[in-house]
Amino acid sequence: ELRSENIHAHIMDDKPLLDDLVNLIRLDEESILDSLRARFDRDLPYTLCGQICVSVNPFKWLPLYTDERVKEYAAADNPFSELPPHLYAIAHAAHRRLVAALEAGTPPSQSVLVSGESGAGKTEATKIMLRYLAAVNSVHTTSFSTRMFGAAAAAPADGTLSGLTERVLRSSPVLESFGNAQTLRNHNSSRFGKFLKLMYGSDGEQESAAISSYLLERSRVVRPPAGEANYHVLYQFAGGCEPEAREALEVLSTEAYGSALPAGSGRMKEGDGLHRPEAWKETVAALEVVGFGPEEVQTLRRMLSAVLHLTSLAFDEAEDSHGQRAAAVRDTAASGRAARCLQVPQTALEEGLTSRTTIVGGETLVKALDAVQAADAADALAKAVYGRMFESIVARINQLVGGKEGELPFIGILDIFGFEAFETNSFEQLCINF
Repeated sequence: ELRSENIHAHIMDDKPLLDDLVNLIRLDEESILDSLRARFDRDLPYTLCGQICVSVNPFKWLPLYTDERVKEYAAADNPFSELPPHLYAIAHAAHRRLVAALEAGTPPSQSVLVSGESGAGKTEATKIMLRYLAAVNSVHTTSFSTRMFGAAAAAPADGTLSGLTERVLRSSPVLESFGNAQTLRNHNSSRFGKFLKLMYGSDGEQESAAISSYLLERSRVVRPPAGEANYHVLYQFAGGCEPEAREALEVLSTEAYGSALPAGSGRMKEGDGLHRPEAWKETVAALEVVGFGPEEVQTLRRMLSAVLHLTSLAFDEAEDSHGQRAAAVRDTAASGRAARCLQVPQTALEEGLTSRTTIVGGETLVKALDAVQAADAADALAKAVYGRMFESIVARINQLVGGKEGELPFIGILDIFGFEAFETNSFEQLCINF
């Protein structure tokens, strides 16, 4: 039997729209999809399934995230039953449970899992919940009960965020430039997993934050899937690098890195959005806002240049004196550019890519690689450099936002890139799927 006080039914076109899928009379795939589509058509992107919030990306901003809406959910005893479905209800539940556990002296940490296929809106959902938690945290009161159950639970009228979460949010453009790419389903798809911890003190106030990243799709750096693009920042840098840096780092045009920087498709192919050369200036500005200094930004320029130069290397092969197929760099000017950016001798780089050294029983053995193996070695180095660069960016952001791992209670938000199955799946995609 359906209880009216637990259902928000919006009657539109004589069709009731249930807020909670649990209350469907017939619970099957067709009924669920019909209900989600009916709500989507009426700009209602959120639907509950118990205490799970099903979110359908509306591909536009709706007036669902105002200060008044934050106040409404923050003041509710149980927004799941009192208010329409919203991501705020999930964030509210995590925060309230953490606060209640702190008061009771029980293990308080909470986690929210945000999952779905590419383009579902996972990263935006994470930001929306972060803003809610920041707004709730920005209200300073003397007791948990007043903050969580009284009028003071409302967010400030000016919508200000706590300084900590504001710094975390300001890091998003940086992570998106270096960790997002255009795919067949999404022009700004996160190609890495991110676990964000907001740490709280014994008084229930946010004290620090930490970002953990994993499974960056490194294979994309050297060989994006057909019809897709490489990481945004590589296009930005190749097209918009400052003239003096371009000359010093010997950066070529975007077209010169053709196989690594394909045009992609759709909006990206037309040069729109995050691939604009002007976007490099925006990325540098975002790095500076987060707190990166001039020398750190210059190091990133150098590493991006090295990655691009490595992707342009090609190899020929011929028989050596022992009759083995031995690879040689086709264009030594390209390997020279890569070596100078990596700040290593050119001969050492070329030898490292075209031969393998092993030590057996104290004896050093050097074996020549063929052209295919040398190309694989260059690809592996490019992927390793990009991956280490990305990890260093995350580590530096953690320092700048006050992130420190410890025993503090936390609210964790896991933003995991999409569950997808392609004809050819990368290793990282395989790990995500299974």
